Amino acid sequence: MPDTVYYFNPGNVPHADSLTPDSSTVIVWIPETDTHVADAQDNSGAVFIFFLLGLLAYAIRRAGLKNARKRQDAVTAPLPESNEANEKYWMYKGTDLIFSDEEIIVILNKYYSYYVKLNAVLQDLFVQRVKRFMKEKYFVIHCHDPYKEMPVLFSATAVQITFGLADFTFPYYRYICIHPKEYFAENSLHVLEGNVQGNSITIAWNYFMEGLKDADDGANVGLHEMAHALYFQQIIVNNKKSAVFAKHFDEVIAKGTIVFDMKKSATTIFSAYAFTDLQELWAESVELFFEKPAIFKANYPDLFDALCFLLQQNPLDAACPCMQTPTFKETLMPRLISRFLK
Repeated sequence: MPDTVYYFNPGNVPHADSLTPDSSTVIVWIPETDTHVADAQDNSGAVFIFFLLGLLAYAIRRAGLKNARKRQDAVTAPLPESNEANEKYWMYKGTDLIFSDEEIIVILNKYYSYYVKLNAVLQDLFVQRVKRFMKEKYFVIHCHDPYKEMPVLFSATAVQITFGLADFTFPYYRYICIHPKEYFAENSLHVLEGNVQGNSITIAWNYFMEGLKDADDGANVGLHEMAHALYFQQIIVNNKKSAVFAKHFDEVIAKGTIVFDMKKSATTIFSAYAFTDLQELWAESVELFFEKPAIFKANYPDLFDALCFLLQQNPLDAACPCMQTPTFKETLMPRLISRFLK
């Protein structure tokens, strides 16, 4: 029997000024029921009765919807295969997340420093990529009070790490799972802040937001898990299609191996966890690359340069980090169309 799945209409959800658990602004969307009414016969009494029954049905339906919203009643729907059984959550189909550019810009300006530092042209591109990424995903949110910030900010993390690349949608990963806080790994008592498994990327929202609040501490669970996902998407899934990326990734791993072998160095800026294996060193390198670029470059210039070529970004130039000029189609054309429509 399927679990309970909640849907909402994002167009009706007010903007959340706070992401604290006690700030609940949730609206449950109950889909329209298909009704088929028989053709009315040429009988005034029957028409009048149908009219009264219609009014009564309308009143009952409105009352039912109102009470359903108050009680947050659920509608059932098939579950994604990546979710555990007997667990309630909210699921959002990306194509149903209709956010205006203005809504996304407000959220990014409030929480996402990487976006704030970009020049105006790249900010426009960033917003369009966020919308594109959201449309191609299912967002599974395991909490009572989901906010529109959740899909927007997570999508922004995917856009950030791939901002210098043409391929940024991570097509292999269909599901983005968000827990309010640290959670147990599947079939394990191991507590996680984030992980990548199957075709899902999962994060704990409290740790994700901590990473955004301090964008200079070198710790960002969103970037960390997105780095793991980027490796799997480009190297394992895409395989030969990502020959250039694979070549530069090999160079990153070669430079990273040198750092890994020096793990006992007292001057390292990496955490002890980074030296678990090369995959963790890679993921933490991405965190440091974006959050402490100057210190990273000063300590590990070869690894820093290799990451620049791999991701086609130089985070030391915060206003224009992309090493290749974005195409007219992605940047100037949307701005011209937007101005014309206004």
